[in-house]
Amino acid sequence: MKALRVYLRKARTRQGLLQKEVAKRLGYSSPQFISNWERGVSEPPLEKLKDLIKLYSLSEKELKSIFLKNYEKKLKKHL
Repeated sequence: MKALRVYLRKARTRQGLLQKEVAKRLGYSSPQFISNWERGVSEPPLEKLKDLIKLYSLSEKELKSIFLKNYEKKLKKHL
């Protein structure tokens, strides 16, 4: 399964969007938020997922699956 960070970066570039453009469309003042997601430093807030699905033309099912796998890996590290 793809890592969330890789999936988001590929989805953005497939749409021909810059991090700066995505940040603006999602209501962020800086592209650093998007960069952090793509580097695995942080993850998109759950309330932004619907916006990402639309913006990146993503499969809701696929994004949910990747997101859940990502959290599952984190839980295993801490349990």
